[in-house]
Amino acid sequence: MAFYGSVTINSNPAPSGSVVKAYYGSIALENIAGEIVVKANGIYGDDTPIGPKLLVTKDDGEIVFTIQSPSISNNQETGGSSEVSYPNFESGSVHFNLAFTYESPVPPSTQTSSNGSSGSRSGGGGGGGGSSRIAPATSLPSGQVLGASTYNFSRNLSVGSSGEDVTELQKILTSEGVYTGPITGYFGSLTKLGVITFQKKYSIDPVGIVGPATRAKLNSSATQTTTTGTMTIDQMKTLLAQLQAQLTTLIAKLNASVQ
Repeated sequence: MAFYGSVTINSNPAPSGSVVKAYYGSIALENIAGEIVVKANGIYGDDTPIGPKLLVTKDDGEIVFTIQSPSISNNQETGGSSEVSYPNFESGSVHFNLAFTYESPVPPSTQTSSNGSSGSRSGGGGGGGGSSRIAPATSLPSGQVLGASTYNFSRNLSVGSSGEDVTELQKILTSEGVYTGPITGYFGSLTKLGVITFQKKYSIDPVGIVGPATRAKLNSSATQTTTTGTMTIDQMKTLLAQLQAQLTTLIAKLNASVQ
C-alpha cells in the first residue's frame, strides 16, 4: 500500500526533512509499518509512477501516522493533538492528506491588577502538546510530591486531563520505555498509547485510562526509581533532553516577564 499527498502542521506545510511514520495500532517500534522523509515542503509523496510514496507493509488494524520535524518540540516524534489515521490496509496507491495539529507550550502572559501588581496566566493545552504554567510556590498539585523523583498519583487520568500528575505520568512512561512523546503535562493520544503499552507490560487491563490498578503500579514504579538510584544511558539521555527543554521554556518565560 502506498500513500501520497500533502502534509501540514497546524495548517502550515511541513518542512522538508520532516519524517512521517505509519504504525499499526499503537505507536511502538514493533508496530512500525513504514516511513518517508519529506523532500518538498508540504508534500510527503506524489502520484507519479516513479514519485516517492509512503510504502506501508500489509498487516491488520488501523494505521496511525506520526511526524517528526524540527518545528515540533525539539524534533520529537508526535501524533499531534488529533490522531491522524487510516482504517486499514488496501492494495494500490491512496491519496491521503495528513494534517497534524500541535500546540506548543504557551508562555504565561502578564496582566496588571487594579493595585498595580503583576500576575501570570496560563494558556490552554492541546492533545499531543499542551500548555505550561508556573505555579505559585505555595500551591499544591493534585497528588503529593514525596521526593525528587517520587510522585503519589491520587486521581484517575484520561484523555483531556492535564497538570503536574500528567507530567509525572509521562516521565515514568518514558523511563519505562513505553512513551517517546514530549513531556507536556497534557494527556493526549500519544500518552494514552503509552498508558496502554504500560498496562500490557504489567498485565493490567489495557483501557488507556489511569485507574486504581494503574495508579498503584505507577506509584510503585516511582518509588522504585527513587530507591534504586540507577538509570540506563537511554534514560539519562531522555532526562537530559527534558531538562534542556524545560530550561529553554523557563528562559523564554523569564524573558517574557521582563518585557
